[in-house]
Amino acid sequence: INAEYMGHSAIGKVTHLLADGSDNFVSVGLDNRLVVWKLRHNKHLRAMVFAPDSHCTAICVPTQYTNKVLIGTKEGHMDLWNIRTRTQLHRFEGFGSPITCMAPSPVVDILAVGLEDGRVMIHHLGHDKTLFFFRHIPHTPVTALSFRLDGPQFLASGTLSGEISLWNLDEKRSAGMLASNQEVVSSEMTSCPAHRGRVHCLKFFPREPLLLSAGADNALREFVFESLGPARMLRQRQGHFKPLTAVHFINERHLVTAAQDRSLRVCHILSDLFNQEISQGNVDSAAHKQLVDSQELRLPSVMRIASCDVRTYDWPAMATTHDNWDSVRLWHTNKFTIEPKQLRSNIEGEKLFVQPTAIALTQCGNFAIVGYQHGLICSFNLQSKIQRASYTDSSLNKAHESEVAGLHSNALHNRLISFSLDGYIKVWDLTSGDLLRSLYTGLALKVGHYSPANDHLAVGCEDYAVRVFDTNPVHQPQDILKHDSSASQVAPPIRQFRGHTADITAVTFSPDDVLLLSASKDATLRLHHTSTAKLVDIYKFDKYVTSMCFHPTSHFLATSHADLNGGYLWTNNMKYGLIPKVVKDEAVLLARPMETLPTTAGDCEEEESVEELWQQKAPHEWAAAAEGYEELTEQWKPTAEELLEQKSTLLTLSTTPAPKWASLPHIDVIKKRNKPLQPPKAFKAPFFLETTAGLQPKFVTEPEAKRQRQEHEEESRIMSFEMMEQALTPFREMLHRRQWADAIGILMASNMSAAKVDLELRECDTPQSLGLLLEMFHHFLQQRLNMEVVQACLSLTLKIHADLLIATHELAPTLAALMDLNRDCWQNFQTLLSFDLCFVEMLGK
Repeated sequence: INAEYMGHSAIGKVTHLLADGSDNFVSVGLDNRLVVWKLRHNKHLRAMVFAPDSHCTAICVPTQYTNKVLIGTKEGHMDLWNIRTRTQLHRFEGFGSPITCMAPSPVVDILAVGLEDGRVMIHHLGHDKTLFFFRHIPHTPVTALSFRLDGPQFLASGTLSGEISLWNLDEKRSAGMLASNQEVVSSEMTSCPAHRGRVHCLKFFPREPLLLSAGADNALREFVFESLGPARMLRQRQGHFKPLTAVHFINERHLVTAAQDRSLRVCHILSDLFNQEISQGNVDSAAHKQLVDSQELRLPSVMRIASCDVRTYDWPAMATTHDNWDSVRLWHTNKFTIEPKQLRSNIEGEKLFVQPTAIALTQCGNFAIVGYQHGLICSFNLQSKIQRASYTDSSLNKAHESEVAGLHSNALHNRLISFSLDGYIKVWDLTSGDLLRSLYTGLALKVGHYSPANDHLAVGCEDYAVRVFDTNPVHQPQDILKHDSSASQVAPPIRQFRGHTADITAVTFSPDDVLLLSASKDATLRLHHTSTAKLVDIYKFDKYVTSMCFHPTSHFLATSHADLNGGYLWTNNMKYGLIPKVVKDEAVLLARPMETLPTTAGDCEEEESVEELWQQKAPHEWAAAAEGYEELTEQWKPTAEELLEQKSTLLTLSTTPAPKWASLPHIDVIKKRNKPLQPPKAFKAPFFLETTAGLQPKFVTEPEAKRQRQEHEEESRIMSFEMMEQALTPFREMLHRRQWADAIGILMASNMSAAKVDLELRECDTPQSLGLLLEMFHHFLQQRLNMEVVQACLSLTLKIHADLLIATHELAPTLAALMDLNRDCWQNFQTLLSFDLCFVEMLGK
């Protein structure tokens, strides 16, 4: 915000803003005041108060009128004011209907006036005379006017019902209407208006055959007027014009939003240029042929969305359920189009048209699981669109007794988790349809979210609490069922979060399983830390959250709110270093001001630094000891015993470059391959002769060169065998001292190449040195540290000193213990790695 202007009273809501063509602009409010502002100096110049019988409904500056504005009133008359002298110059008598809008013509003194009864008056201000008028049929109020500015004499008018009419001023007749999906049609055709709802603004571009319109349907449309044909829509930018019902991330870049306007839109989180509506087929063309509104042919509002991007380019990768619709619709996310075929249940040869209430796609992307209002659960193949299986509880002859509220597939593609309003959480075998486990919670389960990483299911219950259950059948050895007696046993949750005071509307885990978010009709959003089961923050809104979804990387959260037409994207500050704090006093946080929802994207300037944006945040979000919070770091820090127990089952690698240790076992092959093919050439005398150092260099003579060579040869560099045996390298010295950490650190040093490491290991050619080397390997295998370094050095040592190891019987026990320890280290890791490789290969097929 560069400037803020205060000039109207508390009840004077600003209704009109207008620039007068100079450095000034004027504002009109409900307090019946006109205020003039100096734009350059952010200064209030003067104010004028209208007469009690004048309530401004439109304002404009007539062409070539200086320091004057024309006010159109609800009473039907127009007042001409001089904003410099603050005097009313003239009053134009009314037209018998309230004025709704005005537009000046490029011709001096000519003005177009729109009235509430549907008339468009062409008035001459100099003579105070109406030249002619046009009339909209039916008599819909005119809301916007604009004159064409590139030559042809045309006037465009918009109405409260969304129609845009063109009027030929030369011939004084209608020139047609603009539609959102076709060219100019006759004035009787109103089945496809340019906008759905009020036309807020019309604007012809100077010296361009272009008309820009903005409507209440949250759309901007640009129409082009061809030289040899009628006008057509050139481009448009549109969003939802009714409250959202669902938000869902289909991948890291695209967010799908659904609203009560029966549309499904995809938003690119990085660039608004790629936002578009997902096609529902030739709806507009069919509506034009049937002479009906295209809105009537669209699908009902989307209630739930499920997707899987594994098979995006093979068949539909997104499924949706709709309000009062008996089938599940499928969508192609690579082309953003609808699939003609739909999923309907077919049990025992009879088609049951029941309302789908839950939808899930398996992790492999091959099947869609649909839950119905009557408790049925069916599986469909996404490629053939044929029903393949149904999940039935033998005691009920269906899956659940009441409406299925949620369905989720686990990460291994072998189990299906369902929950219902009957209070049951059921785990099914995804392939065979067998019921594996039934957990009775004793409460109606309305919303929920599943965490595939740990098989945890978070559900919002009818008592306004959020409970987390472990759905792994291994951890739940037996069923917990409902009994006829009042003292029925219920499944114990592993986590329970209370605090909401109204129905839970949405629950979601973050993909990294750090946070659990819950939203309620009490207009609060609560953040829970899953590891510590602590409440870490509360956000309060004016409108409650109806749907929310985390970005696949946990960096963003998308939310939709009741009675709001936009989706909102939030940044997860924990990804940028923010450490959460435990809420110690909820009353303090609930007393904070409500969170302000943004109205536009990109409110900050590009020049603003990160530090400036950081300072603009609310202080309670960043303060280290903010009121209402306490530190969480000590509560989630593991103890030393827990860390030691965890490390004993892990393999730790070093931080050195991998190519160094990958090439070490093959160092002899590398040396042989790098050996030069030709012997070195004989040394030739340099072209330049040697000179002495100094300001005046001189050539070195032969006697002086001999004398310098004799001085260098005085100190002999020949060592005896006794001196070589006593001289130990730093690595071997650390071995003899049994300082294993220092010894392995020398090998991992940045200046130790693979050739130097090979030389150090070759010098350990005595039974004593070789025994110490094996002890070092045994130590690090036991600690499971620097595993790739130890394995590479051990492999090279066995290759170099194989003969010595076989001949030295004293080293046999050490080698046997080393072999057993090495096998134990890799056995568990190899099992997990093989499982992961098989699972990835299965997904690839």
